[in-house]
Amino acid sequence: MLDAAFDERRPRTREYLAVMRSLWCDEVSRHEGEYYSLPPCRMQPKPVQRPHPPLYFGGESDAALRRVAELGDGWHGFNHLPDSAAASVQRLEQALAAAGRKRGEVDVTIGAYLQPVEPMHLPAYVDAGVDQLVLTAFGFDPHGISDEVARLGDAFVGPAASL
Repeated sequence: MLDAAFDERRPRTREYLAVMRSLWCDEVSRHEGEYYSLPPCRMQPKPVQRPHPPLYFGGESDAALRRVAELGDGWHGFNHLPDSAAASVQRLEQALAAAGRKRGEVDVTIGAYLQPVEPMHLPAYVDAGVDQLVLTAFGFDPHGISDEVARLGDAFVGPAASL
């Protein structure tokens, strides 16, 4: 979508998703649209996920949440603690309802990024409607990263498994 006019991004996105879905799902794929042209062709191997790989979208704007509601299998929220995650999940639920879908049809992943997440926050993330929480591990070298991932695993996996 780089260098595309802002008002063309939505139809371009929908059209390239249609091309990808055809390639993933149809024995003979083809597409003729305003932005993309795909002559009849075959793509193999097909993805193992059926009917196609899940489509996750990020973004916090109303337009991004509508995109998830209309086209997505998952939403990736960014830099949330439980309270702000809950507010965004509520907005997503409203967009899903407007699109005729239910919350259970979309996976919610939150990347906490720089938020001060502690294991005690996990039940609140679940209550907020979060299905997966992504934690960030920082380190200055491979050993430091390995140690941080181990520390996060020790701190979070046990409490998460008990939810």
